[in-house]
Amino acid sequence: MNSRPGLIFLLSLLLFSSALHFSVRQWPIEWNGYTLRGWSWRDKSVDTTDAPKAIKAEKPDSVVCKKIELFPEKTREEIDRYVDSLEKFLSRPLSDSVLVESPFLVNCQRPDGTFPLDNFFQSLHTLSVDSSDLIRVAHYGDSQIEGDRLTDQLRILFQDAFVGNGVGFVPLVDITAPVSYVRQTGKSWTRYSIFNNKTKKYPYGIGGTCFLYDSSQTGTIGLQLMRQYQVIKLAYGKGSAQSLLEVYSGTSQQKLATHTLDQESDFNLLTLSVRSGEARLNFRFTGPPPVIYGFYFDPVYGIQFDNYGLRGQAGDGLQLIQEEHFRKMNAILNNRLTILEFGGNVVPGLRNEKAIALYGNLYKKTYGYVQRATDSISLLVIGVNDVSRSTGGGYKSYPNIGALRYAQRQHAVEQGMAFFDLLQWMGGENAIQVWYDRKLSSRDGHFSNRGRALLARAIFLSLMYEYRQFLKRKQIDAPILFP
Repeated sequence: MNSRPGLIFLLSLLLFSSALHFSVRQWPIEWNGYTLRGWSWRDKSVDTTDAPKAIKAEKPDSVVCKKIELFPEKTREEIDRYVDSLEKFLSRPLSDSVLVESPFLVNCQRPDGTFPLDNFFQSLHTLSVDSSDLIRVAHYGDSQIEGDRLTDQLRILFQDAFVGNGVGFVPLVDITAPVSYVRQTGKSWTRYSIFNNKTKKYPYGIGGTCFLYDSSQTGTIGLQLMRQYQVIKLAYGKGSAQSLLEVYSGTSQQKLATHTLDQESDFNLLTLSVRSGEARLNFRFTGPPPVIYGFYFDPVYGIQFDNYGLRGQAGDGLQLIQEEHFRKMNAILNNRLTILEFGGNVVPGLRNEKAIALYGNLYKKTYGYVQRATDSISLLVIGVNDVSRSTGGGYKSYPNIGALRYAQRQHAVEQGMAFFDLLQWMGGENAIQVWYDRKLSSRDGHFSNRGRALLARAIFLSLMYEYRQFLKRKQIDAPILFP
């Protein structure tokens, strides 16, 4: 059988595809509702299964949203100029004129015509015209946010624009020093979490942790608050008539209040009889220990951001919080927005397409679980940030970090959530080198104080732009947000 015609056909096809690839000036291109991507030669000596290999062509109308394409890759010089513009923008005063659409915040319209952030924005609007309620934002993340990092800056921005004070959630024990308060914890406490020192005996709190003191000892904790507050609340589980909490002034040592922790519910929110002017406080727990979830230092009304940092977590541990218990805590606390900021801890494991699919599915399940447990609460996913590794002769982004970011965005958008593209906002893959050189982050992706200030402002302003769009859709006159 003569194989020459088949061989000629294959060679012709190869020549045609090559000519097509090199004749197009810029890939990808849009055609008939599809996205077409070019191919490129790769250095086989480098172990990279990067984003384009894991990303499949998608129909732009698979979701009702225009922001679903990848950004073009930037050179080092372009990233440097871009980050320079971010730093210059930080020094500009906030005004309504800076509210422009962000290409990094995806708030896609759902098939039913609503948007992921509508419920949160409705609560913000209600707060702006009738400041009689306290709404909360639950900010979950790994070591990127632990110790109230980033959350405190978002909190201040929102409370300045609307109303509020206090530092929100304060755990009794943590593995890092907080930035917005000083804590001294007695030695009798045990911390259980969804990541390490797990427990099946006690229910986790909304932050994925719970705390118990040794029943043969006294559970003590001292706090010094950096910000004013109006109300202190204690979240705890089933108690007894012998379970007591005494509150003392950390300055005068005067006893300020005594409370009996005798409620039988698995989640109770007790308002303490303590005047708001006390910046230094000591707490003393005695009697049979109920499960303690933590304190909340709040305004009477306004908006509050609660930091639920979980070092080392990928995010899937949130599924260990019993779903109905999770839902009940959200309702009692009046959470109106849940932010999920995870990804950095799985980056080293993204070795091949199988691992990418595995972690992509992890986030698909996690987002779905949190969505069910939070009911009508708005959900915002902040994608993975850039993380570098040593390559012997320097530092580069981990291979496939772009593929993880793509999977997070895909699963968030498909499940009706908003998504902030942190990797692309930083400048894309290998942007971390510029951020490190400018002392905006460490090489492992943890932001410095100034880096967090840049990110907090970017998230805040992008949300405020979307808030304005919400008001326009509802035909509500937009108030001036900034003086």
